[in-house]
Amino acid sequence: MSVESPSAFANNWAYLKTELNWLERLLMLTLARQRQNNKGVNRVARNPGDQASSHWWQGLITVNGCAYDEGPPPKKKAASKAQSYQQQLDARVKASEARGIWLAVPSLKKRLKLSLFEKNLVLLTLAPEVNLRYGRLYHYLQTGEDAPAGALPTVDLALRLLCRNDLDRQRARTFLAKNSALVGRQIVRCVSPEPRTLLATHLQLDADWVNYLLAEQPNPSRLTQLLTRSTSPLGLGPGSESPPIPADNVPWDGLIVPPLVKSQLQIVTQQVGPERPGQTVLLVGENGTGKTTAAHAIATALGQPLHIADLSAASPENWLAQLDALRQSSLVLVKSAQKWFGRQTEMESARLTQWLNQSDGLVLLAVRYRHSVRASWRQRMDVIVELPLPDGELRSRLWRQSLPHGIRWSAYIDLDTIAKHLKLTGGQIHQITQTALALVNGGSTVKLDHLQQALTQHGYVIQLKAKRRSSKKAKD
Repeated sequence: MSVESPSAFANNWAYLKTELNWLERLLMLTLARQRQNNKGVNRVARNPGDQASSHWWQGLITVNGCAYDEGPPPKKKAASKAQSYQQQLDARVKASEARGIWLAVPSLKKRLKLSLFEKNLVLLTLAPEVNLRYGRLYHYLQTGEDAPAGALPTVDLALRLLCRNDLDRQRARTFLAKNSALVGRQIVRCVSPEPRTLLATHLQLDADWVNYLLAEQPNPSRLTQLLTRSTSPLGLGPGSESPPIPADNVPWDGLIVPPLVKSQLQIVTQQVGPERPGQTVLLVGENGTGKTTAAHAIATALGQPLHIADLSAASPENWLAQLDALRQSSLVLVKSAQKWFGRQTEMESARLTQWLNQSDGLVLLAVRYRHSVRASWRQRMDVIVELPLPDGELRSRLWRQSLPHGIRWSAYIDLDTIAKHLKLTGGQIHQITQTALALVNGGSTVKLDHLQQALTQHGYVIQLKAKRRSSKKAKD
């Protein structure tokens, strides 16, 4: 029996209707559960005070075998349907791409490497812009009251709808941090007229992004324009290209790499000038070994803005526009440069040669492996800098430097032992630290259990032990 190939979406609107139908089913299921929950509360509550405090006591008792804090566990059959829907949707998206049909949300997901939660968050904030019915459902689920004008979804509602358990919710909170792909680029904004908790904050999609995502035939070049305008404040987002941004102020002391590597980078920086215009440097190293940080250190030393182009998720049809943007900067970092300079590339060598010949500044090309760059290109590099994986001493320094100013590690965390047993890159250490910071939730100390949870969430099986204090104990 032959298996039917997945059908492509007719256009962007056909895709959106499918996704919004899924969201509506999810909302109606949540609404039904909330109404059932309210019936259980009214059956147990004896007075208005009991109803007002139901959010506290409903997690402590069970009515008809249902614990109100979590609700009934999802049936296996329902979970398989949800998985089947996502697989079928991905297959139809791929079929649409093969036919050249541009879908706005999937293209954004691909360019920014969004997680499933982040993609669904975009749909959640886009839905009220399509029909007020979604806003009214959001308002009822958040307040238990009807509102003709509706409301924006809150962070709490997003976590309730899109996460299955506490572990998923903790992970999802990291996608709402200030340096995340959506919030950092202000694609999705956390809005609140008055001070309130993160959970109570409303989420709103930027108006320009609403117009792009709702277009029947979205223009691919418009996506590049919007990503260029809404670059992450750190300039480290996984989008295609970014405009010149101020240096991240990484002094040489803040660049944690082997002394020989740092010396090579410092020599490159000292040689930049009218005497040696148009230098090209190849940075080689595993993901997270510090290639981007090294570029920011060079930018800091030179006092120049850094222009970053990330080719990892960029479409070939946008390459020429990216190359034209790079011509305007004297300090450039091209990430995943093998997309242009590798053995198999659709980029014309003549265009790249012309760009490098005409450049009067410093071009940094970052790749994971040296051999991924064609030999003819490697031969014309002025310098090739290899960034190795950090050793135990460097990992200890990376752990200590990973926290922002004003936040400290608990004195009971033995970072040296962790660095010795977990052979991580600086990028991996940064990701784990960001997850731990989300668990701190406004505190000033990352405690042992915060780091333990963060490591578990990232898949590292290690049981941390509290560090023995030889001096007088201090409270966490």
